[in-house]
Amino acid sequence: MPIRQAPRNIVPTPEEAARLIAAPDLGLRWLLLCAAHCALRFGTSLRVTPNDCTGGMIRRRSKGGSTVEIALSQPMVELLAVAHGDPQQPVCNILAGRTLSKQGWQFRWRAWKKRLGIRKELRPHDLRRALARAVYDTTGDLRQVQSLLGHASLRATFHYLGEARTEPTNQAALRAAREQVTGEKPSLLSGLFCVDVS
Repeated sequence: MPIRQAPRNIVPTPEEAARLIAAPDLGLRWLLLCAAHCALRFGTSLRVTPNDCTGGMIRRRSKGGSTVEIALSQPMVELLAVAHGDPQQPVCNILAGRTLSKQGWQFRWRAWKKRLGIRKELRPHDLRRALARAVYDTTGDLRQVQSLLGHASLRATFHYLGEARTEPTNQAALRAAREQVTGEKPSLLSGLFCVDVS
């Protein structure tokens, strides 16, 4: 059996997360909210279009191949309301007013982080990990975190959390986790936030 690399154990503090998410660049703000509020990977967030966001939910195919729906947070709903453009184009590019490559968005991320004086080693993916940990800490249910992250394997989810933390997740748990990670006040969304629809 191959030796597994130790999990990355870096997560932003709630203060760092809140400052990062307040980016004046609306496209970057969208990408960071996708990670911090919906646990989407950066690459996935770069491909989310307005057509993927209906009924207050983002519908995306996970890396593991399953399709999940995740409730949009109120700040995400507000950004979508000002994202006027081709509904088949990525939301981040619509909000930016131009098409940027993954490297272009990474450059904007590094510049914003430097401007704020945030730790250099912090990555957008660490916002996703922070939400996953907060959901686990709130619910105590590893399967809920697995569903949120779209992991095919529960073992991968356990490894991802980075330490021994002992059916679909409900909206109240997501609101509590979002508030724990970024200080966002609970929204009025109801129902399930993460549903495997494959």
